[in-house]
Amino acid sequence: MFKRLATLLAVCALQATPALAADCNRACLTGLITKYVDALLAHKPAQLALAPGVRFTEDSQELKPGGGLWKTVTGNGGFRQDYLDVREQIAAAHLVLLEGRQPVLYSVVLHVRDGRIGGIETLVERVAPNGRFQPTELGKPLPHFNDAVPAEQRESREMMIRTALAYPEGLRIGNFTDAPTPFAQEAYRIENGTYTAGVGCTRCAGMYQQKIMQHPDVKASVAAVDEDNGVVLLWMNFGDTNSYGAGKALVTLEAFKVWGGEIHAVNAFFATLPVSTQRGWPSLDANDSPSPVFIELRLRRVEDEKAIERLLVEYGRDVDNRDFAAFAALFANDGEWQGAQGSYKGAKDIQAGMEKMFSDPSIPRGQNFHVMSNFSIEVQGEHATASSRFIFYKMEAGKPQPEVAGRYEDLLVRVGGVWKFQQRRALPPG
Repeated sequence: MFKRLATLLAVCALQATPALAADCNRACLTGLITKYVDALLAHKPAQLALAPGVRFTEDSQELKPGGGLWKTVTGNGGFRQDYLDVREQIAAAHLVLLEGRQPVLYSVVLHVRDGRIGGIETLVERVAPNGRFQPTELGKPLPHFNDAVPAEQRESREMMIRTALAYPEGLRIGNFTDAPTPFAQEAYRIENGTYTAGVGCTRCAGMYQQKIMQHPDVKASVAAVDEDNGVVLLWMNFGDTNSYGAGKALVTLEAFKVWGGEIHAVNAFFATLPVSTQRGWPSLDANDSPSPVFIELRLRRVEDEKAIERLLVEYGRDVDNRDFAAFAALFANDGEWQGAQGSYKGAKDIQAGMEKMFSDPSIPRGQNFHVMSNFSIEVQGEHATASSRFIFYKMEAGKPQPEVAGRYEDLLVRVGGVWKFQQRRALPPG
């Protein structure tokens, strides 16, 4: 009897305790964005599962749910890119909506608690018919943004954030190369639906070649980290640069596709707002100041430059030692050597070519040496360029005599953490 009573009491206790809501997975977060858009277009915030005390902001201004664009939106513009942060329970998206015929670029960040929406952060930009930025590139999926991240180049959450925060540091000093901001070779940037830099843009410069003004007061806050899709969403206020109107600044929710230590794509939705605009939502970055990121990246660049400089010197040392196996190992698997004596590609051909070139008995080992100088190195993420000068000396009667002078122009690549020659060209001095 006592056993049966205990069982009944346990059942009653379970029935009396409400089940705790489980965290949203990716499908759940995606569904919340869909429900939000449906409710927005229907002008019915009551359709949403809102947590008690839900907070709503539009352009960093506190509103009641149902205010702002909720009153004026008339349709769906057909573009949507989601950013889902399962760990922090955040569902964010870039959307194109309509007010009549006018496109509206809409950024939304939903803060989820126990499966309900506890916070709604939005940024609104109405596209002027004659405006410089038109959403011409938002009629189709964004290149690379939904590509699977290569498993071997997946980054930790912390490193994803650090990689993305290298971007505002480039803005801060007005130079992505010196920051250094690590862009992949295929990187591009789309701002408010228009290409403004990189691959895919037929009328603008590359990510490192573009001219950017200094933004010394830029502020960045981490809004979401989509670890599965390799995307970091930053809120940024570009600060007062006297270029966006009196007392105005660009405020953006900007997405960065990152993996392998590089930024592969950038999609920005921005509005022009008072320079005093603060985000008003907590950053997901534990470090409020990006300065340590800047210092770390600058240190990494110095280390990369020194490693490349050692590679350039090792090239001459291996030739002088006639160690052509070690020489060939300085090149990537598909690396190439070019010079007046011919062109060789791949380690096997490069080694054979050097052995043939130095088979001349008139230049025996130990009777010649290279002097390498005038190194100019530019690191761009996992790739780099370098130029240098060389003089090839022969020993005659115990005295060095210059035999050949020239220069090298190099393309370099980091392979397994080690810098290698992708292409080395030996050229005349001029």
